[in-house]
Parts: sequence; C-alpha cells; structure tokens
Amino acid sequence: MTIIRGRYISLAESLERRSRLEQHLQELGVQERYSWFPAVRGDPETATARGLRPGEWGLWQSWLQLLKEELTHTQSSYNWLHIVEDDAELSGHFLTFCDHLREGQPTFDLVFTDMYVNPSIHRSFAEEHQRLQTHGQIQLKTDLYTGCLSSVLIHRQRIAMVLSRLQECLSGSRSLLPLDNQLLRLFHDKQLKFARTAPFITGVQRNSISESTIQQRNQDQRSVVVTQEICANLRRQLSMLETNNPVNELIHLMHTLAKECDKPSQEDLTRTITLQLMQLAEKKNLLRYGVQPRLKGEPNNPQ
Repeated sequence: MTIIRGRYISLAESLERRSRLEQHLQELGVQERYSWFPAVRGDPETATARGLRPGEWGLWQSWLQLLKEELTHTQSSYNWLHIVEDDAELSGHFLTFCDHLREGQPTFDLVFTDMYVNPSIHRSFAEEHQRLQTHGQIQLKTDLYTGCLSSVLIHRQRIAMVLSRLQECLSGSRSLLPLDNQLLRLFHDKQLKFARTAPFITGVQRNSISESTIQQRNQDQRSVVVTQEICANLRRQLSMLETNNPVNELIHLMHTLAKECDKPSQEDLTRTITLQLMQLAEKKNLLRYGVQPRLKGEPNNPQ
C-alpha cells in the first residue's frame, strides 16, 4: 500500500493560515499523515543580492532545508513525500489518487497536483478537464508545467535528485529565479522530469492571493492582484474542487478589474457580457417563450 508523508510549509507567525490548513486536513481525515515545517523567513539583504524578494528567498531556503531533513528520516516508512504550502486545498479525489500511486520509483521526479493557470491555459485545458471530471477520471500528463508549488508529490527515492539539482542552481553562475520558475527552467533544460494531474486534484484557497506571505502584495497594483484572482478562479474550474457560482465570481472580478483600469466603463462591460450570454443562449436554443394562439398570424409578432 502506498504511504504518503505530508509536510506543510508555513511561517511560525502565520497562525491563522496554519490553523485553517490543519482544520482542512482534519476534515479530510488525513491530519495524522501531515506535519508542520516552519518556513524560513528570507533575509532581505541576501534576497536582494540573489535577485529575489525576501519571501521568494525564504521559500528557497525552506525547500532546501525540508528536503535535507527528509533525507535523514531513515526510520520513517513512506513512499511519497507531499509538500504543500499553507494556502493549499485538497479535494477528496486527492486521497483516492494517492491510494493508486505506485510504490516503486516513477519515470518522473515531481508530480504537481495543480499549477498556475491563465486564460490561454484555461482555453487549452477546459474541454479535456471537463470530460475527465464528468467521467471521474484523473490522468497524469508530462507535457507542461506552468509554475506554482502549492502541492507537489516527490517519490522518496527522488528526493536526493531534486535536492541536488536545486543545490546546483544555488551555486551556479546563472541568475537565480523564484523557486517554481527555477523548476520550470530545469524542466525545459531536461534536468528534471515532471508530471501533472488532469484535472487538478488540489487548488489554492480563494483568499490566498491577496494574503500571500511570499509575494509582497502591498507593493503590487490592485489590478495585478485582481487579475491573479481571476486566474485562480480559472484554475479552480480546471480542478476537482467544488466551485460555487464561478461565473458570478468572474463577472464580479471583471467589473472590479475594469474599475481599477478605468476601462471599459461598467456599462460597456455589462453590455458586452450580456450580449455574449444572449448569443450563447440563442446558439444553444436555450430561450423559451410562451405561445399565444390568439396572436397567430399577427404582423411583426412571431410566436
């Protein structure tokens, strides 16, 4: 039987975020498989010297220390290490997926159970993910990774390999990127092999975008944050997580974004959305009208 060992990364002072995740794990009945890893707070001077934000450098240090620590757990019996950030949200399908993971080494080094999504990614994946969701299927894909480290699975026998690659990046002459972008570079350079789930079986909590402890949200334009919230909505739609009125949320976010950008006007945006919805309704023949027999044959009054 496949055994998962979970570690969730969170700053010591982020008590509310950690408590929220622990409550979520408890509701899923997996809290005994997971333990807290105190995130490293990135030193601002060192971060600047490496071309990173303090939170980004802190995540680098957290991953390196966590992987080193796992290599010393020789007494612990498990097959897969699950690293999650404190804004992660697991679907019930995640547990079923893990139960079917092979105990032996896979042909890839990391499995991402969700990843960053923008409108073009959503357009590319929406039809396939919806089809798989409808049939309750989860597949592993090895074609694409777009970033984000909210939920990653690493086979125990691959931990040393991943750590070695990251340490090489740290000591190399090339510029250091935020950790997920660095992994993306390693993926394209074919130094590490990735897989991702389709559909996604995890996601990020809705309020995590504006409350990020890695990115400095107070320095970002409001329009940038709202755009990221829109992308998070699209990402959730590609997952097995429950989505309550995602279209309503998107419309609200689009109106907020238009207001922040001062274009288009709220009236123009409402009109455009309405026209698109009515075109869809007519194309799919959704609209129904009551028939009045007494008006049959009246001019300019189709029934």
